[in-house]
Amino acid sequence: MEENKVFRLIWRFNAIIIMGAGLLAIAVLAFSAISILGSVTRERQVSNVVNLNQESKIEEDLRFGEVREITATPYLMLPLSSHQSYDRPSYQKTTDSTRNFLFFNSETGKRHWLLESNEYLIISDNTIAEPTLESQPNPVLAILYSIVKEDTDENKTLNNNDSFSIALSKPDGLEYREILTEIERILGYKVIDRETLVLFYQKENKAYFTNVSFNDFSFSQPEELPTVGKN
Repeated sequence: MEENKVFRLIWRFNAIIIMGAGLLAIAVLAFSAISILGSVTRERQVSNVVNLNQESKIEEDLRFGEVREITATPYLMLPLSSHQSYDRPSYQKTTDSTRNFLFFNSETGKRHWLLESNEYLIISDNTIAEPTLESQPNPVLAILYSIVKEDTDENKTLNNNDSFSIALSKPDGLEYREILTEIERILGYKVIDRETLVLFYQKENKAYFTNVSFNDFSFSQPEELPTVGKN
């Protein structure tokens, strides 16, 4: 009889352990399922994307971003950002992108837009400063922009995968000029002096360089760089 009692206790103890393990496994599976469902259905946010799909119900909000000072000038840049929200199967997607810049003269209060339209995507902008050896802030000579104007990969969005135009403006945002189109990448640039910028870029899988004048943003005939192993 005593042995039967011991076996019953052991059996009950094992049953409790098995039941506890089963409940724990169910809890883990439920947590995993909830996590997977949440990751699938949660809002997804991306940058530098403009949705052009007219079949999607797109909610768009235009707002100003943070003010940026242009070194050694009275001018400020206020980016105009686009926030789009639209539904995709099983989740909601939101996009943020820069569509324009408002230039503001802090001394006079005068302001103007860089572009006449907010339809394009500005994927990058860089202030180009004069090279000096002094410790003071270097004066800005121009601002360099990369602007997507067309959906070249035909996926109903403007994004970093599309070809873009290279443009320049003066530090106050005036004298805007697009100098090169259908560009795939900017490889880099260097300020030679107050007059000249050498710009390297990729187009149709080939690398080129050109010299750009800061005076009127005219540029020399682009020259192709040698392919690997050739001069």
